[in-house]
Amino acid sequence: TVVRMRHILRAVPLPEHVESEAIRIVMATQPGNQYSPSLVDEVVSLGASPRGVQGLILAGKVRALLQGRFAVAGEDLRAVAMDVLRHRVLVNFQGMSDGITADEVIASVLAHVPAVEG
Repeated sequence: TVVRMRHILRAVPLPEHVESEAIRIVMATQPGNQYSPSLVDEVVSLGASPRGVQGLILAGKVRALLQGRFAVAGEDLRAVAMDVLRHRVLVNFQGMSDGITADEVIASVLAHVPAVEG
């Protein structure tokens, strides 16, 4: 049942370093943040919120289970980041006029924020 699946999903362990990575990725989508690449500062009007972190972690748990693992890894977060964050990043007028998409912004964030394995 759905309730059982939710219980299993919520029980998937989330290592502290992976949680920190999720937070840094989402914070990097916000202009003027210490983790954000210059592209974000230039073309993002509004970045992802804390709900983005929740979505990233939950989707990361699903991917870990689908990959046959019982704990979330940074690679899981990065694999689902586009789908989770795409609609949470608002590109400003300058970015839109330059043809920059939310996907390009997220790719820049993922390239900029170092992966942490522990």
